[in-house]
Amino acid sequence: MTLVISNRNNIRKKKRHPNWPLRLILAAVVLSLLLTVVAVPLFRYRLDEKAFQAAELVILANMIMTNLLGWFLFVWVFFFGACLGSFLNVFAYRIPSKITILGSSRCPFCLAPIPGQYNFPVLGWFALRGRCGTCRLPISPRYFVVEILAGSLLVFLFLSELVSNGDCLPTDKPFQMESLARALVAGQFGQLGYYDWTLPRIFLVHCFVGYSVLTAALMRLDRFRLPPLWKTISLLLVFLVLAIWPDDFGFARSTFQTPGRIPELLQRVDFQITGFLVGSFLGFQYSNLTKDWNSGAVFAFGLLGACFGISATISLGTLFLALILVSFAVGLHRLALRLPLFVVLLAFVLQLLLWKPLSAIGFWPNTSANSVTLLLFLLPGSLAVSVASYLRITRPQ
Repeated sequence: MTLVISNRNNIRKKKRHPNWPLRLILAAVVLSLLLTVVAVPLFRYRLDEKAFQAAELVILANMIMTNLLGWFLFVWVFFFGACLGSFLNVFAYRIPSKITILGSSRCPFCLAPIPGQYNFPVLGWFALRGRCGTCRLPISPRYFVVEILAGSLLVFLFLSELVSNGDCLPTDKPFQMESLARALVAGQFGQLGYYDWTLPRIFLVHCFVGYSVLTAALMRLDRFRLPPLWKTISLLLVFLVLAIWPDDFGFARSTFQTPGRIPELLQRVDFQITGFLVGSFLGFQYSNLTKDWNSGAVFAFGLLGACFGISATISLGTLFLALILVSFAVGLHRLALRLPLFVVLLAFVLQLLLWKPLSAIGFWPNTSANSVTLLLFLLPGSLAVSVASYLRITRPQ
């Protein structure tokens, strides 16, 4: 006797649960829009009986429109940075593996192309629920974390340098960002050549070196060696830009580096060369201490030194050392020593954020310090590295 069982009993319909993480992210975006555009103007400009007059409502409407434009600008900058982070994820894996960077994103397991609607930065990973749509194997959360990190880095550089008109930089030079922005918004492109483009160039150089360090950190996260050709091109680009516009970073030049003391042939590249040498020395000392010669610290510190100069590079190295000590205090030293380039990136952000107040501290390495003072500042750390290396050789564990 054959038992016939209906399809309803054989086939169980899979219930698709709501994608709550994605919904929460979208709700947070909408909430931030409402708070920025509606709540903040109402809080700053409280409606009372006189507020219902036409003139008062016009002021409130202008505030709402200004906040709306600022919110969209913030989201656009973050989105652009997140897209750049998505590209860096691909670049950091394919270039050391000698795979072309052209073509769409693919699943790391089954190599199936990821549909275009899921290539949206940050949201795409949550829309896929962290799994490939073909093989259903998990996709690492590293992708959306790096996208958030890259987007946040661009927002930080944009706000701290362009929006603040260079307030974080240790200089009193009146940058013309407000006038330049008005000319761009008004479409007066014929007059753009009359404005000072120093700050946008500084912003682009800092973006380039910051994302280069992030790319190197991602390569080391995958345990790749940094490609020599890529390192060379990155350094040459920084040297070239600063050689074409040598006065852009004049505020970071130490006082003992006066043009009269430097041969004429080296006046355009002395700032980059000396900063690169000091940064490479710091990276070499770290690699010598940890015995990790493939960490990329020499390249990262050398690249940052080429655009920061001698004093700011020593300051950045001091912040890096402080962060390493903090990691020991909180029990994260193993992670920090395994991925030092992420600590270098954090020190880079702190150096930009604290550059102006740190330059006002007398004992801190700044542009007014002479060469002897800067060398004395490097001496204790160098001695500590030498002693640690000697003890490691004479008393191996």
